[in-house]
Amino acid sequence: IEAATDMTMPTDYCDGNITPEITVTNNGSSTIDDYEVAYSLDGAALVTQAGTNLAASASATISFPAITLTNGSHNIEYSVNTDGTMDIDSIPGNNDASSGTINTVSPTAFTISHGENFESYAMASDDLNNAILINPNGENTYVVDNGVSSSVTWPLGAFGNSDQSWRMRFFTWGQGSEATIVFENIDLSTWGGANGTNSDLFFSYAYAQYSSENDRLEVLVSKNCGATWIPVFDEQGSGLATAPALSTGHFYPGVNQWVKVNVDMSYYDGESAVMIAFKGTSDYGNNLYIDDIGLWNYSTIDETSSNQFNVRTYPNPINDVGQLELTLAGKAEVQVGVYDMLGQMVIPVVYGKLAPGTHNFDMETASLDNGIYLVKVQVDGQVQTSRIIISD
Repeated sequence: IEAATDMTMPTDYCDGNITPEITVTNNGSSTIDDYEVAYSLDGAALVTQAGTNLAASASATISFPAITLTNGSHNIEYSVNTDGTMDIDSIPGNNDASSGTINTVSPTAFTISHGENFESYAMASDDLNNAILINPNGENTYVVDNGVSSSVTWPLGAFGNSDQSWRMRFFTWGQGSEATIVFENIDLSTWGGANGTNSDLFFSYAYAQYSSENDRLEVLVSKNCGATWIPVFDEQGSGLATAPALSTGHFYPGVNQWVKVNVDMSYYDGESAVMIAFKGTSDYGNNLYIDDIGLWNYSTIDETSSNQFNVRTYPNPINDVGQLELTLAGKAEVQVGVYDMLGQMVIPVVYGKLAPGTHNFDMETASLDNGIYLVKVQVDGQVQTSRIIISD
Protein backbone atom coordinates (compact mmCIF):
# COMPACT_ATOMS: atom_id res chain seq x y z
CA ILE A 1 0.00 0.00 0.00
CA GLU A 2 1.32 3.43 -0.91
CA ALA A 3 0.61 6.97 0.32
CA ALA A 4 0.86 10.22 -1.62
CA THR A 5 -0.61 13.69 -1.32
CA ASP A 6 -1.61 16.25 -3.89
CA MET A 7 -3.47 18.54 -1.51
CA THR A 8 -4.41 21.99 -2.73
CA MET A 9 -1.87 24.51 -1.46
CA PRO A 10 -2.64 28.14 -0.57
CA THR A 11 -2.04 30.58 -3.41
CA ASP A 12 -0.61 33.28 -1.13
CA TYR A 13 1.03 33.57 2.28
CA CYS A 14 -2.02 35.06 3.99
CA ASP A 15 -4.31 32.11 3.27
CA GLY A 16 -4.01 29.65 6.13
CA ASN A 17 -7.10 27.62 5.22
CA ILE A 18 -6.25 24.13 3.98
CA THR A 19 -7.87 20.73 3.65
CA PRO A 20 -5.47 17.87 4.45
CA GLU A 21 -5.74 15.16 1.82
CA ILE A 22 -4.07 11.80 1.21
CA THR A 23 -4.23 9.44 -1.76
CA VAL A 24 -3.84 5.74 -1.01
CA THR A 25 -2.90 3.22 -3.71
CA ASN A 26 -3.19 -0.55 -3.38
CA ASN A 27 -0.17 -1.92 -5.23
CA GLY A 28 -1.03 -5.47 -4.23
CA SER A 29 -2.94 -8.16 -6.06
CA SER A 30 -5.88 -8.47 -3.66
CA THR A 31 -8.44 -6.16 -2.09
CA ILE A 32 -7.55 -4.43 1.15
CA ASP A 33 -10.60 -4.68 3.39
CA ASP A 34 -9.58 -2.16 6.06
CA TYR A 35 -6.85 0.46 6.35
CA GLU A 36 -6.22 3.61 8.31
CA VAL A 37 -4.87 6.97 7.19
CA ALA A 38 -3.55 9.73 9.41
CA TYR A 39 -1.82 13.07 9.40
CA SER A 40 0.20 15.02 11.91
CA LEU A 41 0.55 18.81 11.78
CA ASP A 42 3.99 19.93 12.94
CA GLY A 43 4.49 16.72 14.90
CA ALA A 44 1.29 17.08 16.91
CA ALA A 45 -1.18 14.31 17.75
CA LEU A 46 -2.41 12.15 14.88
CA VAL A 47 -5.72 12.80 13.18
CA THR A 48 -7.02 9.52 11.75
CA GLN A 49 -9.68 8.18 9.42
CA ALA A 50 -10.62 4.66 8.41
CA GLY A 51 -10.86 3.36 4.86
CA THR A 52 -12.34 0.15 3.48
CA ASN A 53 -12.47 -2.02 0.37
CA LEU A 54 -9.57 -0.79 -1.70
CA ALA A 55 -9.35 -3.04 -4.75
CA ALA A 56 -6.06 -4.23 -6.21
CA SER A 57 -4.33 -1.52 -8.28
CA ALA A 58 -6.98 1.00 -7.21
CA SER A 59 -6.51 4.37 -5.53
CA ALA A 60 -8.66 6.35 -3.12
CA THR A 61 -8.34 9.99 -2.08
CA ILE A 62 -9.42 10.79 1.46
CA SER A 63 -9.98 14.36 2.67
CA PHE A 64 -9.85 15.38 6.31
CA PRO A 65 -11.82 18.25 7.86
CA ALA A 66 -10.50 21.68 6.88
CA ILE A 67 -8.11 23.42 9.26
CA THR A 68 -6.74 26.95 9.64
CA LEU A 69 -3.00 27.31 10.10
CA THR A 70 -1.49 29.82 12.49
CA ASN A 71 1.12 32.26 11.17
CA GLY A 72 4.50 30.63 10.61
CA SER A 73 6.02 27.60 8.90
CA HIS A 74 4.17 24.29 8.95
CA ASN A 75 4.48 20.75 7.67
CA ILE A 76 1.92 17.96 7.41
CA GLU A 77 3.10 14.34 7.51
CA TYR A 78 0.73 11.65 6.22
CA SER A 79 0.79 7.87 6.65
CA VAL A 80 -1.27 4.79 5.87
CA ASN A 81 -1.21 1.17 7.01
CA THR A 82 -3.42 -1.84 7.20
CA ASP A 83 -3.01 -2.93 10.80
CA GLY A 84 -4.02 0.22 12.66
CA THR A 85 -0.50 0.94 13.91
CA MET A 86 0.61 4.31 12.64
CA ASP A 87 4.24 5.12 11.92
CA ILE A 88 5.07 8.74 11.15
CA ASP A 89 8.54 8.95 9.60
CA SER A 90 10.33 12.21 8.87
CA ILE A 91 11.72 10.59 5.72
CA PRO A 92 8.79 9.84 3.41
CA GLY A 93 8.61 6.18 2.46
CA ASN A 94 6.15 4.00 0.62
CA ASN A 95 3.57 4.43 3.36
CA ASP A 96 4.35 8.06 4.13
CA ALA A 97 3.91 11.39 2.37
CA SER A 98 4.61 15.00 3.22
CA SER A 99 3.00 18.31 2.31
CA GLY A 100 6.35 20.08 2.33
CA THR A 101 6.68 23.41 4.10
CA ILE A 102 3.62 25.66 4.17
CA ASN A 103 4.34 29.27 5.17
CA THR A 104 1.64 31.64 6.39
CA VAL A 105 1.62 35.26 7.57
CA SER A 106 -1.08 37.58 8.82
CA PRO A 107 -2.95 39.63 6.20
CA THR A 108 -2.88 42.51 8.70
CA ALA A 109 0.26 44.66 8.70
CA PHE A 110 2.37 44.52 11.86
CA THR A 111 3.86 48.02 11.51
CA ILE A 112 3.99 51.18 9.38
CA SER A 113 7.78 50.99 8.98
CA HIS A 114 10.38 48.35 9.70
CA GLY A 115 14.12 47.95 10.10
CA GLU A 116 16.27 44.82 10.37
CA ASN A 117 19.96 45.08 11.26
CA PHE A 118 20.41 41.42 12.35
CA GLU A 119 22.06 42.48 15.62
CA SER A 120 19.57 40.82 17.99
CA TYR A 121 20.16 37.23 16.88
CA ALA A 122 22.62 34.52 17.80
CA MET A 123 25.29 33.54 15.31
CA ALA A 124 23.88 31.11 12.67
CA SER A 125 20.25 31.97 13.47
CA ASP A 126 17.88 31.79 10.52
CA ASP A 127 14.69 32.63 12.42
CA LEU A 128 14.02 36.34 11.94
CA ASN A 129 11.39 38.49 13.64
CA ASN A 130 8.40 39.35 11.44
CA ALA A 131 9.78 37.36 8.52
CA ILE A 132 9.81 33.86 7.08
CA LEU A 133 12.66 32.10 5.31
CA ILE A 134 11.80 30.21 2.13
CA ASN A 135 14.65 27.74 1.78
CA PRO A 136 13.43 24.60 -0.01
CA ASN A 137 16.87 23.04 -0.38
CA GLY A 138 18.05 23.80 3.13
CA GLU A 139 20.96 25.92 1.92
CA ASN A 140 23.37 27.70 4.27
CA THR A 141 21.93 31.17 4.87
CA TYR A 142 21.82 32.79 8.28
CA VAL A 143 23.12 35.55 10.54
CA VAL A 144 26.91 35.76 10.81
CA ASP A 145 29.50 37.69 12.79
CA ASN A 146 33.28 37.53 12.71
CA GLY A 147 33.18 34.37 14.80
CA VAL A 148 32.34 32.56 11.57
CA SER A 149 36.06 32.37 10.77
CA SER A 150 39.23 32.78 12.80
CA SER A 151 40.70 34.73 9.89
CA VAL A 152 38.12 37.53 10.27
CA THR A 153 39.11 40.13 12.84
CA TRP A 154 36.86 42.99 11.69
CA PRO A 155 33.07 43.44 12.07
CA LEU A 156 30.91 41.81 9.39
CA GLY A 157 28.09 44.33 9.67
CA ALA A 158 27.68 46.80 6.82
CA PHE A 159 30.68 49.14 6.44
CA GLY A 160 32.06 47.77 9.72
CA ASN A 161 29.45 49.78 11.65
CA SER A 162 27.91 46.75 13.37
CA ASP A 163 28.85 43.19 14.25
CA GLN A 164 26.41 41.08 12.25
CA SER A 165 24.79 40.66 8.87
CA TRP A 166 22.86 38.05 6.89
CA ARG A 167 24.88 35.74 4.64
CA MET A 168 23.81 33.77 1.59
CA ARG A 169 26.64 31.26 1.29
CA PHE A 170 26.57 30.81 -2.49
CA PHE A 171 30.06 29.29 -2.19
CA THR A 172 28.42 26.06 -0.93
CA TRP A 173 24.97 26.24 -2.54
CA GLY A 174 23.95 24.12 -5.48
CA GLN A 175 23.87 25.90 -8.81
CA GLY A 176 20.40 27.38 -9.35
CA SER A 177 19.42 26.94 -5.71
CA GLU A 178 17.32 29.73 -4.17
CA ALA A 179 16.44 31.10 -0.75
CA THR A 180 14.23 34.06 0.11
CA ILE A 181 13.65 36.22 3.18
CA VAL A 182 10.01 37.37 3.13
CA PHE A 183 9.00 40.13 5.53
CA GLU A 184 5.46 40.26 6.85
CA ASN A 185 3.00 42.92 5.71
CA ILE A 186 3.82 46.58 6.32
CA ASP A 187 1.15 49.30 6.26
CA LEU A 188 1.92 52.23 3.95
CA SER A 189 -1.66 53.51 3.81
CA THR A 190 -0.94 56.69 5.77
CA TRP A 191 1.98 57.78 3.58
CA GLY A 192 2.18 59.70 0.34
CA GLY A 193 -0.09 62.27 -1.21
CA ALA A 194 -1.02 65.49 0.54
CA ASN A 195 0.83 64.74 3.79
CA GLY A 196 4.15 65.23 1.99
CA THR A 197 5.75 61.95 3.03
CA ASN A 198 6.93 59.03 0.94
CA SER A 199 8.36 55.57 1.51
CA ASP A 200 11.90 54.44 0.82
CA LEU A 201 13.57 51.04 1.06
CA PHE A 202 17.20 51.01 2.16
CA PHE A 203 19.62 48.11 2.42
CA SER A 204 23.33 47.44 2.23
CA TYR A 205 25.03 44.44 0.66
CA ALA A 206 28.46 43.03 -0.17
CA TYR A 207 29.26 40.33 -2.73
CA ALA A 208 32.17 38.83 -4.64
CA GLN A 209 32.14 36.41 -7.53
CA TYR A 210 34.27 33.26 -7.43
CA SER A 211 35.43 33.99 -10.97
CA SER A 212 32.70 34.98 -13.43
CA GLU A 213 29.53 33.44 -11.96
CA ASN A 214 26.14 35.15 -12.11
CA ASP A 215 24.90 34.83 -8.55
CA ARG A 216 21.79 36.96 -8.25
CA LEU A 217 20.01 39.17 -5.72
CA GLU A 218 16.42 40.25 -6.29
CA VAL A 219 14.35 42.51 -4.07
CA LEU A 220 10.66 41.96 -4.67
CA VAL A 221 7.47 43.68 -3.52
CA SER A 222 3.98 42.23 -3.25
CA LYS A 223 0.64 43.94 -2.67
CA ASN A 224 -1.34 40.68 -2.52
CA CYS A 225 0.36 38.61 0.18
CA GLY A 226 2.87 37.05 -2.20
CA ALA A 227 0.48 35.83 -4.88
CA THR A 228 2.48 37.96 -7.33
CA TRP A 229 5.75 39.88 -6.99
CA ILE A 230 7.16 43.01 -8.58
CA PRO A 231 10.98 43.39 -8.80
CA VAL A 232 12.39 46.68 -7.48
CA PHE A 233 16.06 45.61 -7.50
CA ASP A 234 17.69 42.90 -9.62
CA GLU A 235 21.44 42.52 -10.04
CA GLN A 236 23.71 39.57 -10.76
CA GLY A 237 27.30 38.63 -11.49
CA SER A 238 29.66 41.53 -12.11
CA GLY A 239 26.74 43.96 -11.82
CA LEU A 240 26.18 42.77 -8.25
CA ALA A 241 29.83 42.54 -7.21
CA THR A 242 31.19 45.02 -4.66
CA ALA A 243 34.64 43.43 -4.44
CA PRO A 244 37.08 41.59 -6.74
CA ALA A 245 36.39 37.94 -7.54
CA LEU A 246 37.83 35.52 -4.98
CA SER A 247 38.60 31.89 -5.87
CA THR A 248 40.86 30.96 -2.95
CA GLY A 249 38.25 30.79 -0.18
CA HIS A 250 35.13 32.32 1.31
CA PHE A 251 34.51 36.03 0.75
CA TYR A 252 34.31 38.06 3.97
CA PRO A 253 33.61 41.72 3.15
CA GLY A 254 35.95 44.42 4.37
CA VAL A 255 34.52 47.66 5.69
CA ASN A 256 34.96 49.34 2.30
CA GLN A 257 33.42 46.52 0.27
CA TRP A 258 29.78 47.34 0.96
CA VAL A 259 27.23 49.24 -1.12
CA LYS A 260 24.13 51.03 0.17
CA VAL A 261 21.01 50.87 -2.00
CA ASN A 262 18.03 53.22 -1.87
CA VAL A 263 14.81 52.12 -3.61
CA ASP A 264 11.99 54.61 -4.13
CA MET A 265 8.84 52.97 -2.75
CA SER A 266 6.46 55.89 -3.28
CA TYR A 267 4.57 53.81 -5.88
CA TYR A 268 3.29 51.70 -2.97
CA ASP A 269 2.28 54.59 -0.72
CA GLY A 270 -1.38 54.25 0.21
CA GLU A 271 -1.26 50.44 0.30
CA SER A 272 -2.34 48.87 3.59
CA ALA A 273 -0.36 45.63 3.20
CA VAL A 274 3.00 45.46 1.42
CA MET A 275 5.46 42.57 1.62
CA ILE A 276 9.19 42.83 0.85
CA ALA A 277 11.32 39.84 -0.16
CA PHE A 278 15.08 39.39 -0.61
CA LYS A 279 15.75 36.47 -2.95
CA GLY A 280 19.17 35.00 -3.62
CA THR A 281 19.92 32.60 -6.47
CA SER A 282 23.23 30.75 -6.64
CA ASP A 283 25.38 30.29 -9.71
CA TYR A 284 27.94 28.60 -7.44
CA GLY A 285 29.97 31.76 -6.98
CA ASN A 286 31.11 33.31 -3.71
CA ASN A 287 29.16 34.75 -0.79
CA LEU A 288 26.56 37.52 -0.47
CA TYR A 289 25.96 39.57 2.68
CA ILE A 290 22.91 41.76 3.42
CA ASP A 291 22.49 44.26 6.25
CA ASP A 292 20.64 47.34 7.50
CA ILE A 293 17.33 46.69 5.77
CA GLY A 294 14.81 49.46 6.37
CA LEU A 295 11.45 50.39 4.90
CA TRP A 296 10.92 53.89 6.18
CA ASN A 297 8.73 56.89 5.60
CA TYR A 298 10.48 60.18 5.02
CA SER A 299 9.66 63.82 4.50
CA THR A 300 10.89 65.47 1.30
CA ILE A 301 11.69 69.16 0.89
CA ASP A 302 12.57 70.63 -2.50
CA GLU A 303 13.88 74.16 -2.85
CA THR A 304 13.95 75.55 -6.37
CA SER A 305 15.83 78.77 -5.64
CA SER A 306 19.30 79.54 -7.02
CA ASN A 307 20.72 76.90 -4.68
CA GLN A 308 18.54 73.83 -5.07
CA PHE A 309 18.54 71.36 -2.21
CA ASN A 310 16.78 68.25 -1.04
CA VAL A 311 16.30 67.01 2.51
CA ARG A 312 15.10 63.64 3.70
CA THR A 313 14.53 62.56 7.28
CA TYR A 314 13.95 58.93 8.16
CA PRO A 315 12.66 56.77 9.72
CA ASN A 316 9.41 58.34 10.79
CA PRO A 317 8.58 57.71 13.64
CA ILE A 318 12.11 57.93 15.08
CA ASN A 319 13.30 55.84 18.01
CA ASP A 320 16.56 57.15 19.57
CA VAL A 321 18.41 57.98 16.33
CA GLY A 322 17.06 59.47 13.12
CA GLN A 323 18.85 60.16 9.86
CA LEU A 324 18.94 63.41 7.93
CA GLU A 325 20.18 63.40 4.34
CA LEU A 326 20.91 66.81 2.80
CA THR A 327 21.78 67.14 -0.88
CA LEU A 328 23.11 70.48 -2.11
CA ALA A 329 23.43 71.63 -5.70
CA GLY A 330 26.15 74.09 -4.71
CA LYS A 331 28.22 75.34 -1.80
CA ALA A 332 25.94 76.85 0.84
CA GLU A 333 25.62 78.20 4.36
CA VAL A 334 23.51 75.61 6.17
CA GLN A 335 21.79 75.46 9.51
CA VAL A 336 19.63 72.50 10.55
CA GLY A 337 17.95 71.94 13.90
CA VAL A 338 15.14 70.00 15.54
CA TYR A 339 12.52 72.17 17.24
CA ASP A 340 9.69 71.44 19.64
CA MET A 341 6.18 72.70 18.94
CA LEU A 342 6.90 75.86 21.00
CA GLY A 343 9.63 76.84 18.56
CA GLN A 344 12.54 76.02 20.86
CA MET A 345 15.57 74.27 19.33
CA VAL A 346 16.06 70.95 21.12
CA ILE A 347 18.75 69.39 18.88
CA PRO A 348 21.30 71.30 16.80
CA VAL A 349 22.08 69.10 13.78
CA VAL A 350 24.50 71.11 11.62
CA TYR A 351 25.72 74.70 11.29
CA GLY A 352 28.24 76.02 8.78
CA LYS A 353 29.30 75.98 5.15
CA LEU A 354 28.89 72.73 3.23
CA ALA A 355 30.21 71.67 -0.16
CA PRO A 356 27.97 70.49 -3.00
CA GLY A 357 26.80 66.90 -2.79
CA THR A 358 25.02 64.65 -0.31
CA HIS A 359 25.65 64.93 3.43
CA ASN A 360 24.32 62.56 6.10
CA PHE A 361 23.77 63.47 9.74
CA ASP A 362 22.51 61.64 12.83
CA MET A 363 19.67 63.14 14.86
CA GLU A 364 20.13 61.86 18.42
CA THR A 365 16.59 61.92 19.83
CA ALA A 366 16.92 59.55 22.82
CA SER A 367 16.70 62.48 25.26
CA LEU A 368 13.45 63.80 23.78
CA ASP A 369 9.95 63.03 24.98
CA ASN A 370 7.61 61.25 22.60
CA GLY A 371 5.72 63.63 20.38
CA ILE A 372 5.78 65.77 17.24
CA TYR A 373 8.79 67.90 16.36
CA LEU A 374 9.87 70.06 13.43
CA VAL A 375 13.10 69.79 11.46
CA LYS A 376 14.03 73.30 10.32
CA VAL A 377 16.44 73.57 7.39
CA GLN A 378 18.05 76.85 6.32
CA VAL A 379 20.13 76.94 3.14
CA ASP A 380 21.53 80.37 2.24
CA GLY A 381 18.62 82.00 4.05
CA GLN A 382 15.93 79.83 2.45
CA VAL A 383 13.91 78.06 5.16
CA GLN A 384 11.90 74.86 4.96
CA THR A 385 10.45 72.66 7.69
CA SER A 386 9.24 69.09 7.94
CA ARG A 387 7.48 67.19 10.69
CA ILE A 388 8.89 64.16 12.51
CA ILE A 389 7.46 61.95 15.23
CA ILE A 390 9.51 60.71 18.20
CA SER A 391 8.23 57.40 19.55
CA ASP A 392 9.87 54.81 21.82
